[in-house]
Amino acid sequence: MPRYNDYDFSLLENVPIVKADSPANSIYKEETLLTVEVGCGNGHFLTAQAAAHPDNTFCGIDLKSERIVRCMQKVRAAALENIRFIVGDAMLALDKCFADGQIARIYMTFPDPWPKKRHHKNRLFKPEFLDIVWNKLKVGGDFVFITDHEEYFEWSKAFAESDSRWDITFCGAIGENDDREYLTQSLFGEKWKREERDFYLLEFTKK
Repeated sequence: MPRYNDYDFSLLENVPIVKADSPANSIYKEETLLTVEVGCGNGHFLTAQAAAHPDNTFCGIDLKSERIVRCMQKVRAAALENIRFIVGDAMLALDKCFADGQIARIYMTFPDPWPKKRHHKNRLFKPEFLDIVWNKLKVGGDFVFITDHEEYFEWSKAFAESDSRWDITFCGAIGENDDREYLTQSLFGEKWKREERDFYLLEFTKK
């Protein structure tokens, strides 16, 4: 895997930066298969998916511009043409940058679990977030959430199970030989595997 020392912020020249006062502006025309990752970090997982599926279109969202620079460095190194990124809050970016019903799949891989109870309000997985996800997914589109944090998994599972708009298609732990193991192929996923942590997966589909 390439290693980078410096941040080349010129790579963000054509990257949308979304703020609370940004106007709504869909950055894509209608796409057949649009896959989005919220909290894409340095782009390990999503750039690998884009390389493996060149006929699909991918978009990653992260709050930190430094991380998106790392993503763009990977895109340039691999000469990928089917992936874009957005700098901004995940809820704002989903709401402002995509048309309703435009997305086929949304990934959320190893988000910050905010483990202390007083910080739970900062967790991304919450009813307001699910409202936006439901609006942006097409009918039959799915949401894929993986974490190493069992309590956050149970928290998220409770919200999904209480929302009748979703069909839950997978809910539980995954192992090394599971065909969903590819979801752990990220910076944090690889780190947690070395620490022999368990992984918990929640998948659900928009009715």
